[in-house]
Amino acid sequence: PISRSSSVAATGSQINPTNLKQQQQQQAKNELLGSASKESMTSSPSSTQNVSSGIAGTMSTLNETHQLLQERGDKLARMSDRTAEMANQASEFARLAKLLNEKNSRQQKWF
Repeated sequence: PISRSSSVAATGSQINPTNLKQQQQQQAKNELLGSASKESMTSSPSSTQNVSSGIAGTMSTLNETHQLLQERGDKLARMSDRTAEMANQASEFARLAKLLNEKNSRQQKWF
């Protein structure tokens, strides 16, 4: 191990307590995070390409999701229209059934 006096002689200056604390924190961080910390600190062309391809993939997924949501909205609108049409037809059927029932009831009276 290098003693404090030998490190002072090697650098030509005294060790600043603040710098020592920062170095200890950085060392602790490196021990906890391992190589992931080192990789995140360095920006290489391959990591930039990875980020760019990740963004492109995300955008593609978002566009596809948007298109699928549009199609779903269109299907729901058509289903709503069909439901309203069926409700109108059911009301008309009920009205005609009532008229037919009234007509038949008048004809069945024997007096």
